Amino acid sequence: MIMSEFSSDQAMFESVQEDLSIYNDYMKQIVEEVLNSEVSKYPIFVVCKTHVELGKLLLDRDEMATNWSLRISTLEEFSLKQVILNEKLEEFKETYKDPLNTACVLVVEEEVANYVFRDYK
Repeated sequence: MIMSEFSSDQAMFESVQEDLSIYNDYMKQIVEEVLNSEVSKYPIFVVCKTHVELGKLLLDRDEMATNWSLRISTLEEFSLKQVILNEKLEEFKETYKDPLNTACVLVVEEEVANYVFRDYK
């Protein structure tokens, strides 16, 4: 997993990594569906412990007995909702990895949000 401006909270990092390992196969399947249906070339997963107004809920942490819920969104929604400012879109696209090999994940906890890129296993 590649951290990008991730909090120094090692316990949180490990918790996210553990849940993403559980979700790995499902995440890859969802990315393929997003790409094949041409919804977006830039799918972005959101993991959170509380409700956020981004994307569609895929897996609820309470139902899955995990620490983090999993949502799917797109760069287009992030731009529309100003999560990523328009002047930062090209920079984000340059940083973005091949979505078939690497998941882009926005980790949201309380008032902190950080991106991670995680290779599928």
